[in-house]
Amino acid sequence: MTTTDTNYTVVSRHNTSEGVVLWVRCSRCAALRMHLLPAIGGDVALTAGHHEDTCPTCGE
Repeated sequence: MTTTDTNYTVVSRHNTSEGVVLWVRCSRCAALRMHLLPAIGGDVALTAGHHEDTCPTCGE
């Protein structure tokens, strides 16, 4: 099952010892990204993956 907000579809969500890992897909260009949301007291959130420069949603 996936959930959708206005910009991304959550493809999978995993709880790890480091925090929560989310794999998300852009709703417009379908680019896949990984987000690590650290456990309480952890470091800053990390993002890895591709984005389209021409996409108004994920072109950062």
